[in-house]
Amino acid sequence: MIRRLLRWFKKPRPETPTASIYFASPLADLIGEGRPISRLTPSLFACGDAAVVLRYAHDAEFRLLAERPFRKILVLLDDDFWAVGEGDGLPEHYRNRMVRYREGDLQTLLGLATHVVAPSQAIRDRISGKHVLDLQPARLHPLADLGHHRDPGRFDMIFPGTGSHGADFSFLAPVLAQFLRRHPDARLTTFLGRAAPDQLQGIANATNLDPFDWSAYQTFVKDHQFHVAVAPALDTLFNRGRSLTRLHDNAAFGAAGLYSRLPPFEGALIDETEGLLIENDSAAWGEKLEQLYADRLMTEQLAAGGQTLSMRLGDPARVRAFWMAELNIAAA
Repeated sequence: MIRRLLRWFKKPRPETPTASIYFASPLADLIGEGRPISRLTPSLFACGDAAVVLRYAHDAEFRLLAERPFRKILVLLDDDFWAVGEGDGLPEHYRNRMVRYREGDLQTLLGLATHVVAPSQAIRDRISGKHVLDLQPARLHPLADLGHHRDPGRFDMIFPGTGSHGADFSFLAPVLAQFLRRHPDARLTTFLGRAAPDQLQGIANATNLDPFDWSAYQTFVKDHQFHVAVAPALDTLFNRGRSLTRLHDNAAFGAAGLYSRLPPFEGALIDETEGLLIENDSAAWGEKLEQLYADRLMTEQLAAGGQTLSMRLGDPARVRAFWMAELNIAAA
């Protein structure tokens, strides 16, 4: 038993999306033994006298930060922890975990930080007494070929959000259920598993997968294409502080993106050639889905526009250049 426990504790913890998207993947060739950047824990990196913390720090990270005289400690936050509370639309267990972190270890971490890096103005406005920097997430997934849009026998939709987006999805579930019953050749995939709304349980052309870990999700994105990706969001302070990662996922699926008319997508989509912004009205979403089902050329053009936007906003070279400058790493 003791040996099994020791082996378990020695196992490397899996990569987190935040660490990968904002830091580890764009800088992969610079991280490791004999390279400029050392990975001390899954969320803590060191480069000379600078440290980078990707969202979370606990006892192990605090011990390591105390062991070395870091001159510069950069903390990246990609969720608005201060917007978490009643009415945020989050599941209770998820909310409670974020509140505990906000009131505990996050306060310690911010006390140590010299710089805070965040993708949204909502988060950056929360920070005082620190250098505050803007960094948008990198696009990591390869972009799908759009040939699936020319197959008239398919109309595949996806909702890539997990359980933390369940309330956002709830108003759209009845619309999607009706759409799937009207169009047996259409299919919907979610990652809500048993938490999927009742309206989508037991429908033959709705598949509710259990959430994947980050590595398995990356493989799924690479291996699957969709025509439409839906990203509904309730108008909450927490949602207004989210990042553009969903836009990059949708582009990688080769899907036309449908988004609630809220930040961050409202500020990112210039016109209706890169995706559709829709009011949180069930009838409006149903109308757009029917329009895209009937006009496959329009759907493909929206998907192509979304990919162009993703390439522009999510260029990994920009994320790499940001960190190289902040960590004083000379270009090769």
